[in-house]
Order: sequence, then C-alpha cells, then structure tokens
Amino acid sequence: MSEDGADYPSKSIDSLLNELEVAYEARLAQPIFTQIPAPKFAFWEASQMGLSLRAFERIREVSPFTDADWARFLDISTKSLLRYRQDAKHRFRPGQSETILQVAELCTVGVQVFGAPKAYEHWLGTPNAALAGQKPQVLVGSSYGQQLLLDELIRIDQGIFA
Repeated sequence: MSEDGADYPSKSIDSLLNELEVAYEARLAQPIFTQIPAPKFAFWEASQMGLSLRAFERIREVSPFTDADWARFLDISTKSLLRYRQDAKHRFRPGQSETILQVAELCTVGVQVFGAPKAYEHWLGTPNAALAGQKPQVLVGSSYGQQLLLDELIRIDQGIFA
C-alpha cells in the first residue's frame, strides 16, 4: 500500500509515470511528425538519473509482466533482481532505466488502445499475423520490438488492420 492508502495495482501505469514526473500523453490520433518531443525528453532525463527501486516496483506491480520477464527485459538474472530488492536505495543504470520507462510507455499505450489492462494482456499473449505470427510479449524485450509494438498499437487505435 502507498502512503496515501491506495493500493498500487489499482493505479494505472500512466498515473505512476506522472508521479515520477515523467509526463506522457499518448497522441495516437496525430501523425508522428507533429508530436511534441517534450515527453520523450523527460523520459530521457529520468533514465539518465536512474530510476529508483521504488519507482521500478510501482511500475512492475501494475504491469502484466513477471519478474522473469523483467529480468529478461533488463538483461539480468532473476537472482540479481531479488538482490536489488534487498537494497532500498538501489538505482537502476541509465540503460536499464530507459528500458523500464519504455516498457511502461508501451503498457500505457496498450491499455489506452484496448481500454482495459486485461484486454491488453490478452493481446500480448496472442500470436499476431502483423508481427510475423509472434506473440507481442516476445518483442517487448528489445527496443526494435517495442517500436514494432507501438507502431502496431497505433495502427489498431486508428483502425488500420493489415
């Protein structure tokens, strides 16, 4: 439970990112070239400072991913992730922080597009013809895969089905 008595899983990833002072607003209806780059810059700044363990845990708790998934995304062992939890002052390296924020952004967009976390989670686990038959969750661990997923989510949101 948080200091304000709210249960973390009831919060959206989007609200957590705002609490982290990393403003993100999905402008899915706008062409990419008209988006204001300020939110991405805020993500970059936050990643360079290194996310705290507390920030990561709050994102992890509301994401559809397991510890094993997060360890894979961060290119560490699950044992290392458990070790990090023993140090409340742990800060993730910039590259790891960037990955955490990218996954959080992907989850935010996914939930916005599908309207509910469970619907997004179902999409992640379902083979997708637009992604060469891969389950979207397989692509989450790489920056190229994340971009492919964001592009696909934008197409879904705009009603463009290939």
